[in-house]
Amino acid sequence: MKKNTGKTTQKLIHERIIEEANILLRHSNYSIKEIAWSLHFKETPHFINFYKKHTNCTPIEYRNTYFLH
Repeated sequence: MKKNTGKTTQKLIHERIIEEANILLRHSNYSIKEIAWSLHFKETPHFINFYKKHTNCTPIEYRNTYFLH
């Protein structure tokens, strides 16, 4: 995979999870807890930490920024 895309399989999976999270944050009224659960995170804080690590903002910050524009 890395040979063809320049990205590891793990990196591609993480990008896809973030992409799906962003879609849910923009286009649903789901709570952060519901989004975390739907993306198979057992604990909401784990999802928030994962999201922040990959985007440099929390899911709430992303949602608030999206709706302010």
